[in-house]
Amino acid sequence: ISDWNHNGLPDDCELCGDLDHNGAVDRDDYWIFYSAFGNCAGQINYDSRADMDGDGCVTLADFRAWRMCYRMANVRAFVLPDARPVPVPSAKMSNAVAK
Repeated sequence: ISDWNHNGLPDDCELCGDLDHNGAVDRDDYWIFYSAFGNCAGQINYDSRADMDGDGCVTLADFRAWRMCYRMANVRAFVLPDARPVPVPSAKMSNAVAK
């Protein structure tokens, strides 16, 4: 029985790695992890959802655990996504900036 996020629940009883709790372990969860990586409790970008081992810091060990959860949920290896897409401003916003 595995418990990759060390929360006391077996991974087959929950969807470990689903950081945004939307029912899927996907790129959105990766971006949550990415934003928190290298930060510890008390730092502005720390996100406890990404702290898979609960040691107070988001480290490579947490990424390895998240990646294993991704593999279990998706039955394939995680592939790093391209750069995060930048939202395109709406026409209304573009007009406001141009004035």
